[in-house]
Amino acid sequence: MELDDGADVDARDAAGNTLLLLAARQGHKRAVKLLLRRGATLNAQNRDGNAALHFCHAHGHAELAAYLRSKGADDALLNAQGLTCYEGLTMHELERL
Repeated sequence: MELDDGADVDARDAAGNTLLLLAARQGHKRAVKLLLRRGATLNAQNRDGNAALHFCHAHGHAELAAYLRSKGADDALLNAQGLTCYEGLTMHELERL
């Protein structure tokens, strides 16, 4: 029996983050790969509408972002503030540019 047998890889925390979103935010490529192999939803979005690519770009994980795009991550997804992953997580961040 595997340790993750029966575990919900798309379980969410109070902010709507999945394990994949948390791993992407931290830049943990090995964890991201494992979660994708286990069937994690690639384009899951949290309550703020942020997806894994939003977190990768916001936290400087360009290599991981490229990997996710190669696996089919949608870089056109908009978060709750109407921003793509290239624009940031919040309008405040965009206005600082």
